Amino acid sequence: MNTNRLLAALLLLSVCHFAAAADIVAVTVTSNKSSDQTAVPVTFGQIFKQGDVPAGTGIAARLTDGTILPLQVDRKATHDDGSLRHAILTTKLDIAGTASKVVILSQYSDSAAGNSFSLSDLLNRGFDATVNLDLDGVRYRASAADFLANRSPKRWLSGALVSEWIVGGSLTRADNGNAHPHLAAYFHVRAYSLDRVRVDVVIENNWTFELNPTAFTYDININVGSSSYSVNNLTQHHHTRWHRVLWWGTDPALLVTHDGEYLQASKAVPNYQKGLSPSESYLNSMTQSVDPMDNADLRTYFPDVGYGSQIGPLPQWDATYVVSGDRRALRSVLANASAGGAYSVHYRDKSTGYPVSLETYPRLSLNGWRDEVPPESNVRNPLREDGAHQPSIGFLAYLTTGDYFYLEEIQFWANRNMLFNNPNGRQDEKGIFTGENRNQVWSIRSLAQAAYITPDDHPMKQYFIDRVINNIMDRTNKWANPSANNLGGIQDFDWARRGQYSPWQNDWFVWVFGYLVELGFDEATTMRDWLSQWPTGRMGQADDEFCFLYAATYNYKQGGIGYSDATGYPNSYYPNFRVLYEKNFPDAASQPCDPNGEMTGHPNKPTSYYSNMQPGLAIAVDAGVADYSVHWARFVGGTKPDYNDNPIWAVVPRSASGTTPRPSIDLSITPSRMSSAGTVSINWRALNANSCTASGGWSGSKVVNPSRAESFEVSETTTFSLTCTGDGGRASSSVTVRIGEAPAQDTTPPSGSDAGSTTDSTGAGTSGSSAGATDSSEASSTAVDGNGAGGAGALGGGTGLLLLMLLVGRVRRRMRA
Repeated sequence: MNTNRLLAALLLLSVCHFAAAADIVAVTVTSNKSSDQTAVPVTFGQIFKQGDVPAGTGIAARLTDGTILPLQVDRKATHDDGSLRHAILTTKLDIAGTASKVVILSQYSDSAAGNSFSLSDLLNRGFDATVNLDLDGVRYRASAADFLANRSPKRWLSGALVSEWIVGGSLTRADNGNAHPHLAAYFHVRAYSLDRVRVDVVIENNWTFELNPTAFTYDININVGSSSYSVNNLTQHHHTRWHRVLWWGTDPALLVTHDGEYLQASKAVPNYQKGLSPSESYLNSMTQSVDPMDNADLRTYFPDVGYGSQIGPLPQWDATYVVSGDRRALRSVLANASAGGAYSVHYRDKSTGYPVSLETYPRLSLNGWRDEVPPESNVRNPLREDGAHQPSIGFLAYLTTGDYFYLEEIQFWANRNMLFNNPNGRQDEKGIFTGENRNQVWSIRSLAQAAYITPDDHPMKQYFIDRVINNIMDRTNKWANPSANNLGGIQDFDWARRGQYSPWQNDWFVWVFGYLVELGFDEATTMRDWLSQWPTGRMGQADDEFCFLYAATYNYKQGGIGYSDATGYPNSYYPNFRVLYEKNFPDAASQPCDPNGEMTGHPNKPTSYYSNMQPGLAIAVDAGVADYSVHWARFVGGTKPDYNDNPIWAVVPRSASGTTPRPSIDLSITPSRMSSAGTVSINWRALNANSCTASGGWSGSKVVNPSRAESFEVSETTTFSLTCTGDGGRASSSVTVRIGEAPAQDTTPPSGSDAGSTTDSTGAGTSGSSAGATDSSEASSTAVDGNGAGGAGALGGGTGLLLLMLLVGRVRRRMRA
């Protein structure tokens, strides 16, 4: 076969292959160094929507100019359908000074397989990281090289671009080698080369079963190559931990920020109101770093009453990062996740190296019951936690970095909430949460996040999953009984004797069971739908309903077990929302409900009972229980909070139940192929869009309607892209004109022939008329759902060039052979 014809066929095959590949999401890599860097490594975590990376497919990375980047994909967690849920990605790129580079991730094959060097290679190079800790006149030591050589390190990352090992153990005396009974050091050793190694050094006082757990005050010095960190007179309380990252070799000082809309579309985090923009003053005020044993923005005493920036589906700093993608917000996420280590919630089983398990110790308790953890012997940690005011700690930090320290923070906090309950109440190893509603809500949230994101091959993955399901089924069997309670409200334990409820805590229950469904726990659907009656029923309006103006308040009388109502409902729940309304607001119930009135509960404040209701009502809309055009419209129809600087409760429905259609784009180019430079005409129209922005061969804002046309002179193969945003989400579409190729031939089958498949001029098989249309225009269009998530789109020509080079290399090797 003629070699030139073969290479031309390979090129066309590569183009066809990549036209079917899908762009998934982009991240931004920013350098904090003034000097230029070449082939600098960067590692980050990435969450994926279910189905975006199907089983058997991989991921490729490129820059916006088409430059193909090497990519190592360490797969950590998968969805139920086998598609990738979470991965830790590593690449290398050139970056000038304090510039930023956008890295586009696409569905393709993993390109960085194999291992570049072994652990023995690293140790033979002389690598080490050391801890010297002086306590009461005695020096204690730990060496990463010693631990790596003589213990069994865990392999966390493995591939051609980076390897990471995790190892640790007790600090030992320098004079006699005896182990300290409580203090330990862990080393997370991430090696990009033999001369560039990132080491996350973790100091712990965490062993669960050692007697006399207490606080220790010490001086410490950590050395990693030429890098060091020291702190004197540090008091570390029992069952706490802290960490510090140092580099063997040069720190590349890179920070990766993520696409917030895609984070939301993955359903790993809530769906927030679009268009929020935190102020510069607030972003500049956010905590950027944390010292060992400091608590950053976390409450010193969790049970304090009143508003707290940590309370909600996600804490304020996490929510701010999700809606803004700002680097200052990300640093605050990491600082506060690290600060979680300062609380006495970290109970590690020395025999396994993992958080202590209720399966092994079903009667273990932190709360003064049988088989309790050894009590502290003297100094009490001034930082006090609880479940009722507990934030999500470590979850978003791990999602975005892939750092093992943050994964363990998620696990330790989730496990603490189960350990704290007495064994009888939690039903021993089942881990059932009890107590007031908010304690159950936030404990379930933290447990679900641990189950969702813990890697598939982690020994505690199923442990967390099983306990989430235990809690779901316990509440489903206990509460979701319409014949007993038509309101969908759960009586709070401390109000039961008075028959009163905290509406806002019930609203939180709605949100958390909706969140469970979003995380893939289908078992929560029944409870979610039953609970959704609670915010929906309170948004009624007619005289025979609950007047929505009174939906958000501090508490209600609601009937229920233990409450005797002399007016006709002894020891039972009120039968409907009209009765609930009349019993609680008798004066208002005697008057018509004003459809244009203002809701109570401070709807002008982002931290009010009104805002607390919002996530639960959003879940009710997505569940199909509440109506977007009725209940949601009433809720947002009056005064609304300014959530820009405080988006904790700014959760909105993921769908509008058909009332807010997604944008769609009609985009075409004529001609799509030319033998030489010339003029092309682009025609477009966008439906259900508020704004459109062009990129690639054109730029700037484009008129949405009516249909538009524009001509361009092109001298090389060029792609024209259009992205449109509307109330229902975002959509993207691209068309490409190829220069140096003959115009596409008409491959439409003749009348009466089999139209099930066609063959174009290249000989590549296509399927149906839609494939023919794609081949003739080189177009790709992606409708994005109401969360602004990206979907299928053609990969850039650079990726096609990479495949072409690989194929050409194979052909030439065969020809030489």
